[in-house]
Amino acid sequence: MYHSKEELFSSSFLFNQKGEKKMENKITQKVEVRANQPVITTADPGQLTMPQIIFNEILKIGGQKTSVAAMTNIFQSDGNLKFFADLGVTPAGFYTEQNPPIAQTNNLNLKEIHIIKNRIASVIQTSKNWVSLTMQPQSEKHVEEYLLAKSILLGIEDKMFNSGDAEGKTGLQNVILHNNAVDGTNFEGKVIARHKIEDISIVTGTGVGVLAYKDLMDAYIKFVNQNLPENLNGAIWVVEDISKLANVKDDTGASVLKFGNKAQGIPDTVFGIPVIKTEKFTEGQKVGTILMNPKKAYAVTVSEQRNQSTKVDGDTIQSLKGGTLYVGDTYVGGKVVNPRAIVIVKTA
Repeated sequence: MYHSKEELFSSSFLFNQKGEKKMENKITQKVEVRANQPVITTADPGQLTMPQIIFNEILKIGGQKTSVAAMTNIFQSDGNLKFFADLGVTPAGFYTEQNPPIAQTNNLNLKEIHIIKNRIASVIQTSKNWVSLTMQPQSEKHVEEYLLAKSILLGIEDKMFNSGDAEGKTGLQNVILHNNAVDGTNFEGKVIARHKIEDISIVTGTGVGVLAYKDLMDAYIKFVNQNLPENLNGAIWVVEDISKLANVKDDTGASVLKFGNKAQGIPDTVFGIPVIKTEKFTEGQKVGTILMNPKKAYAVTVSEQRNQSTKVDGDTIQSLKGGTLYVGDTYVGGKVVNPRAIVIVKTA
């Protein structure tokens, strides 16, 4: 896939583990990789321009709380892993010397979930004209650090709410399709890959394509009642279309959406809970909004070994075009690890 426009262009895409292995083999044979299509060249592959770790930049962006993906529980690990989700600590008891404590085997709150990693890559093409009109090295550093990491975060969020599958096998688990997840089993029927702890709560309104005050209040009550107090701190409303909330009126006829101060970083709120926009919800699922605590509800793991940026500018194609290709890639996986920290609100 080539980008011929003399402009800054960004894209992101996923590879599975098998595809990554094939691509690495081709690189060692001096096969140049451009976007997701290999091109034979006599030049060496692009060299790493700086030891910039994508993960570190993702964490910096996360501190700004400008996207839902950036607000999740992001950590580093290698390979696929088992994540033990904490659904609440069992209260401690008081015991005497003659009555020693006994483990609460019937009230376990640590639940196992399997997270599968796939390769995600962000590619930015710059033209000679763009480079000549910008100040170096500040602009190059901005591309290599911020823009690549931001693009990867957008790719993660798209999987979370739009294009991901129920089990998270193709990248990350889709929150909206989560309840359709089926655990992986062996020939004996034994679970070998747990993809769902329990179903996410869903509130379905009666309005066709629109939300009502009762829908939001039912979701709020359900969210509060099924969560520990610690899960309430950090809750947000996720929306694809802000009008879905802005058009909802309370009993006095006032909009439930209260405007914040965007210039000062203060978000709009509903019932005192911040509203964050995502790009797109999964088509056909009739989701109006999602009430969730991203930090408690969703875990994203990023590879420790492979998460750096690469600059390609000495190959045949780039030399002829007078351009530069920046590539940032890593392995990521993501799953719902606390379904109780999510309530999905749907329309009729």
